[in-house]
Amino acid sequence: MQLKLLEAAWCHYRAALLEAEANLEIYLSEVAAVPDHSSALDEVVKWTDKVAHAKMALEVLKLKMPAAKRMSQPPWRDVDGIVTP
Repeated sequence: MQLKLLEAAWCHYRAALLEAEANLEIYLSEVAAVPDHSSALDEVVKWTDKVAHAKMALEVLKLKMPAAKRMSQPPWRDVDGIVTP
């Protein structure tokens, strides 16, 4: 049960990080593609905050799993994505 909760939290914050990084990249590289330029700064600030929050949350989860300190995917998964016992 605890392992599933940790994996769910990891996946949640990893997805949030990927979404925030993608949106931030769009705003920083293609401002012309954004329909309402007046809110561009607000959006950059919002997505920067979301990147920071997700990274911080993943670091907190890594503290619960010391072997995960240098990993970008859940530490309880092997290379093939199979959950290890």
